Amino acid sequence: FTPQKGTQYLLKASYTGMQSVFRKLDSNASTINLGSILLEEGIELGEVTVNARMRDVDQVGDTTVINAAAYKIPEGSYLETLVKRIPGMEYDSETKTLKYNGLPINEINVNGEAFFSGDNKMALENLPVELISKIKVYDKKSKLEKLTGVSTGKENYVLDLQTKEEFNGTLLASGKAGYGNNNKKDFNLQGNYFKNNGNNFSVIANSGNLHMRTSYKDNIQENVAVNFTQKYNKKLTLNGNVSYHHNEQGNISTSYNEQYLTSGNKYQYSAGNNTNRNRNMNSSLGLNWQVDTLTFVNFFGNFSFVRNNNANNNRQATFNENPHLDILDPFSHINNVPDELRINDIAMGSLMQGEQHRYSFHANIMRRINKKGSSIGLTAQYNDSKNDNNNFSISSTTYYQLKNSAGNDSILYRNQYSSNLSPNRQQGIGLMFSHPFSKKLHAQISYNLNYSKQKNDRNTYDLFRNFSIKIALNRVFKIYKKVFQFHHISPFPRLTVGFCFALPYNYNNCQHLLQLYVKKLMCDV
Repeated sequence: FTPQKGTQYLLKASYTGMQSVFRKLDSNASTINLGSILLEEGIELGEVTVNARMRDVDQVGDTTVINAAAYKIPEGSYLETLVKRIPGMEYDSETKTLKYNGLPINEINVNGEAFFSGDNKMALENLPVELISKIKVYDKKSKLEKLTGVSTGKENYVLDLQTKEEFNGTLLASGKAGYGNNNKKDFNLQGNYFKNNGNNFSVIANSGNLHMRTSYKDNIQENVAVNFTQKYNKKLTLNGNVSYHHNEQGNISTSYNEQYLTSGNKYQYSAGNNTNRNRNMNSSLGLNWQVDTLTFVNFFGNFSFVRNNNANNNRQATFNENPHLDILDPFSHINNVPDELRINDIAMGSLMQGEQHRYSFHANIMRRINKKGSSIGLTAQYNDSKNDNNNFSISSTTYYQLKNSAGNDSILYRNQYSSNLSPNRQQGIGLMFSHPFSKKLHAQISYNLNYSKQKNDRNTYDLFRNFSIKIALNRVFKIYKKVFQFHHISPFPRLTVGFCFALPYNYNNCQHLLQLYVKKLMCDV
């Protein structure tokens, strides 16, 4: 080449795996001799680290994969905190409902297996975030749908938590205790054992009132729960849980209101207290058994029991002039107020006691009958529930500006007792045949016989005016003979017997259904 005067040139000699050598050239020389250039071996790198921002969400087919590490969560947080920070994820702690992009999440799994099935709250409020690596959201097919290839058309979205590899096969235990002013306390003890194949065992115990907002001295929330999943030889899987919850909460309140009216101002003082006690127990057990290469058995059972006790006492008084009562205890000296200032005085009380129990099971047995995948199956289900509620309510209203025939203040009494008993029972049995015509077309024919019985027995009693709500429930039946009036609403039990002939089929992952349902309603049983 022809060098240009005044321009500096640099020669670079390089080869893969060798160190480069540089030589400065003289642009004024007509001939340049650099001699032999020897390249030395380069520096060998032990590893290369590439830093990049982790993606929050990945879409793998029909499954949404959420990376838990992409969200900054305070140390010691539980799953509920993580869920609230994921865009599109919504958790309502009051109704205990969980949604993702508007779709209801019916169940929370850990490594593909149910975790406290039917009670998402236990996982959300007790599972440590530090155990979780990823969260999968997908529509989970039932065991029966997987065996037959025919979808029921019902969506069953689950939150499937994937645990971190370093914690799999390790027993993790933790506990905490706290006590503060205003009798605030919080105790927690739990142990977790997870494996990536779905086996798990968890024990959780909580007691405290840290998040209860009222100052009632007996406020308490307690629960004890156990969950397990165990697989045996890849043919038998057992999954179950049992939990006990106890909740007691009370509240004491007072208020003062003024009304400015053209007919005259009114001044109202009120005070009240209420207590709510709740105890419930839930348990479930699931079994999946592959008897042999052609026969499959699935079973799921559930039991729950709930007992509620709610008591309310309220009193309010209205005046035509402000008597300047103590706002914290307005009725301590109310008898000192002259009658001419008093308009009315209302005292109300109620006591509600209720019990609910429910148990159910459903089971199916499937048998493949040929190499194409055709199968026959037998299904059975049973549900039984009973609600028993008793409610007392008493009230007395004294009108100081309205006299009775004897010239005294008028008093209106309204004392009632009501009961509501509603047992329900449903059971059914079915037979089905499924056949895959191709990879895209699966069809099923089924026959189901169903039986249901419903009853609702309601009674209302008007009690004598001196009735006290402190009378025990076991004495109520002795009071019945002394009541003034009795109202009874008890429609005939409803007995329904019916059968269903159905032809569901799936084509190209779209579910279609042809169904004939016949039922007979018998009321007089």
